[in-house]
Amino acid sequence: MHRLILILALFGGSRSFANQPPLPTGKDLDGQIVAPFNPSSEIRAVVLFFTAPDCPIANRYAPAIQRLAREFEEHHIQSWLVYADDLADADAIRKHRSDFDFELPAVIDRSFGIADYVQADVTPEAIVIVFSEESRAPTVVYRGRIDDQYQDFGKYRPVATQHDLRDLLEQIAAGNVPRLTTTKAIGCYIPRPLLR
Repeated sequence: MHRLILILALFGGSRSFANQPPLPTGKDLDGQIVAPFNPSSEIRAVVLFFTAPDCPIANRYAPAIQRLAREFEEHHIQSWLVYADDLADADAIRKHRSDFDFELPAVIDRSFGIADYVQADVTPEAIVIVFSEESRAPTVVYRGRIDDQYQDFGKYRPVATQHDLRDLLEQIAAGNVPRLTTTKAIGCYIPRPLLR
């Protein structure tokens, strides 16, 4: 009887592991596969900044994105620019990165697998993922705006009064694992095809 229970447990565990969908990947500007959900072991969190060359609100956030990426890199928090667009053009993205002095790595998400996995809908939108120490399984702990400078289209403050993303990254840098927080990101919708 004990042997049967052990066999069932083993097969049950294998089956549930095998049924886990693979984590989505994208491509870099040279067409090589990149896997933001599988960072090196010293990385404690990943920030995905969804952006687009033709989104004015996302472009206005370029300096803030750069500052946050640089500031938290020393805390083992890795940042990526994500271009979710089935028509994404590598040359246009290179120009965008040059125009706005982006240094953080870029991933092209033509299939929207990354955007779908983290439920990103607009640019700019930030997603923060932490990794369990044992399994390195990714867990989304933040989804939303960078700060509250934009309240709606055409409605924005001269300076932000709430820094939602920075506050959460400071928690992670201090060694805490925050619970999932969501805020409303204001920007351009990610151009998913209507028929998929």
